[in-house]
Amino acid sequence: SILYGIVLNSSSNFVLEVGTNDKDMLFKGQDNGSTITALTLDMSSAGQASFNLGLSMNGESFFNASDGDTIMTMKDDGSKNFVLRGFQPDKDLIFKGKDSNTEITALTLDFSDAGSATFNHDAIFGDNGKAVFGASSDLVIYHDGSNSYVQDGGTGQLRIDTNGTDVRITKTDSEFMAKFITDGAVELYHNNAKKFETTAVGHTTTGVAAD
Repeated sequence: SILYGIVLNSSSNFVLEVGTNDKDMLFKGQDNGSTITALTLDMSSAGQASFNLGLSMNGESFFNASDGDTIMTMKDDGSKNFVLRGFQPDKDLIFKGKDSNTEITALTLDFSDAGSATFNHDAIFGDNGKAVFGASSDLVIYHDGSNSYVQDGGTGQLRIDTNGTDVRITKTDSEFMAKFITDGAVELYHNNAKKFETTAVGHTTTGVAAD
């Protein structure tokens, strides 16, 4: 005879067990007159669960590590917002995927550093997609399809601060328009030719000043 399954009491636990090696456990039912397999437990893959449609979970759902510690929860906050919460202190939330069959970490949220985000590659904003900084949209950077904008809407100062050798304004990174040298000169250019330069005692000008 063939043993298909076992139902038993084990230490007051209710046990439903498949009796044949590597055979699945199927949960079937009727959906509007049609037989459907609502859930499959794949015993050849350590009991992996495959749901026929979605998985609905009420309240907060907990996901545990192999040692039983909760590592993550998911829930609806009551306003149809999806909340994904790391449960362990100072542990990161890591988003992985495959790029040409090579596994990459696309995004890491570091919860030992207030959730700071580290992107593996570029953060791409489409036309009119804005990078907005400040609680009141104080600084906005974007491209509208024709022009690029750095807009300071705050009440303070717009500062360009460097601890390097200089600040440069260039054309395609090959021709100078202006250069501001740290602890040194300010240089202004016309068509990549320097025309004005500050010095320790004043300034020098190349060419004749136009009326």
